Amino acid sequence: MIDKFINNSSEDFLSFLDIDFHMLLENNNYNSIMNTIRNRHKKEIASMLDVTSKKHHLIIWNAFLAKNILKNSINNTSIKSIYNNIYKSILDCSTLAELQSLELIIFDSYIHKSLNGLENKSNFIVNNMIKYIHLHIESYFSLNIMAKEFNNSPSYLGSLFKNVMNISIINYVHQVKVERAKLLLKTTSKSILEISNLLCYCDTSHFSKTFKKITGFSPIQYRNSL
Repeated sequence: MIDKFINNSSEDFLSFLDIDFHMLLENNNYNSIMNTIRNRHKKEIASMLDVTSKKHHLIIWNAFLAKNILKNSINNTSIKSIYNNIYKSILDCSTLAELQSLELIIFDSYIHKSLNGLENKSNFIVNNMIKYIHLHIESYFSLNIMAKEFNNSPSYLGSLFKNVMNISIINYVHQVKVERAKLLLKTTSKSILEISNLLCYCDTSHFSKTFKKITGFSPIQYRNSL
């Protein structure tokens, strides 16, 4: 229903969509968005905008905002519920003042929902990335290969991981590999070369340098200290 409404009303929607305002929405710039709406309300009052036109604008905004948030939401049920409640509220309004008050509520609701949705989706993706890393820790790690699995770009996933985890994905992979190496050094008699090969390091020198950088000990020193 939301997609259908937007598609059928696209020309009317574009006729009053302010490009700068659209950019504020893309960046979830809350204060600027709300100030822009309040300034627009003054112009609507001065021009004596009719109630029917204002209702039409809000109905389209409701559909547009809901559609955009659905793209970044894990749980679509709550978004559709908000959309339906707002749609009914728009129809129930009888004055321009009521519709303008409702408009502030509409944008407040969707902006906060958008911010929460983006955070939840980001955490959801990063959690799956972490699972992927642990499942494939004894394989050669490639961000490009993982990006194909997640149907996303390597740069996006790398940036997302760093923002959520405060560590680059490559450094995180090395930390996980070293933790696995510590376990193997402690519980098996595998040689440094065997462990290095098992964890897909290009050579023992690279493995040893990475191990020492993270733990402060070389693999041999670590094993001897147990």
